[in-house]
Amino acid sequence: RVMLKMDQGFIAVRPSFSADRQWAAFRVNPDAANNTAMNVVELVRLDGSARRTVKLPLNAEASANNNPAILPGGSAVVVLERRTPAAPPGVFLVDAATREATRLFEITSPGRPPEITLAPDGRTLLYLVSETLPPVVFAINLSAIIK
Repeated sequence: RVMLKMDQGFIAVRPSFSADRQWAAFRVNPDAANNTAMNVVELVRLDGSARRTVKLPLNAEASANNNPAILPGGSAVVVLERRTPAAPPGVFLVDAATREATRLFEITSPGRPPEITLAPDGRTLLYLVSETLPPVVFAINLSAIIK
């Protein structure tokens, strides 16, 4: 079954799926053939009975796993914002019906975007931040203990 067909624009390679396996979400850039402005999420019910286009007030991170995370019933999505040099990216809850976005928190760590997932009931967001820290060198003066 064809879930989403577009004659122009760019669709992210990997969709994300809701915990109940009823919905799929596709990050889309309807205006260009690249992933720099993924500002639309297409929510599609897997049985074909519903489809919602959610225009985002931000650009979604294209390389993050499970972005966006879908709340049960396709009522909302949690979206990681694309990094820019201007400001730290945020994590947003976007209502599928009203398109209202609520900033949940800011991602302050450098490096890859976090991985996110929702509990099956949609009430808990789990995110994993992988950081690569620079090496640290320590020196210990042993002269006091060496005879």
